[in-house]
Amino acid sequence: MFIATFSQHEIARVLVTYKLGGTADLIILWPLGGITTYGPNDRGAWGDAMVAIAGPLSHIFTGAIFAILYVTLKAEGMPSLLTFSAFYTDLEGGFNGIVMTACRVSFCWNVFLLCVHMLVPVYPLDGIRIWAGLLRSKGVGITKTANIVAFAGMALSFGFFVYGCFGIFFDTAVGGVTEYSTGVLLGGFGECILYHLPYGCHL
Repeated sequence: MFIATFSQHEIARVLVTYKLGGTADLIILWPLGGITTYGPNDRGAWGDAMVAIAGPLSHIFTGAIFAILYVTLKAEGMPSLLTFSAFYTDLEGGFNGIVMTACRVSFCWNVFLLCVHMLVPVYPLDGIRIWAGLLRSKGVGITKTANIVAFAGMALSFGFFVYGCFGIFFDTAVGGVTEYSTGVLLGGFGECILYHLPYGCHL
């Protein structure tokens, strides 16, 4: 299921790239996601932002499929669709229970990936290209753009970190370890961008 999710994310970006006059060379998939190499398109910074947006938006389609399967087939006693944790597997339900758990967790991951990739402007997520492309298309300078995305990325990453801490220590947020790890990881990437502005500007 994760391979399918990562694949459609990258394929969506390739399709939009070709639609905007660009070319794509290679798609690489690995356990934590995917990477697509492609050249510039005919729409400049705005087109680059549209290519970046295409990947996260594709999670709406995938998430909807998992949601429909879960709502249609789930047995009595299974948790709600927005229950992220995987340990709620209905083992007494056998194979069907395992499949339903996979559908539920996959739906939550698609929602999570949609939000993180769209909103968090840090490398290697799509958010940095979305934010940078939109700012540059509005005439914002390169250095100012790099500063905006770096500070915004670190602020949002810190939010993930704090939210995850509450989830881990006070059990008030589901998936605390995920949010905690995301905050630490993305915060580090955001700091790298801030102190290496030329690298952060090659978007």
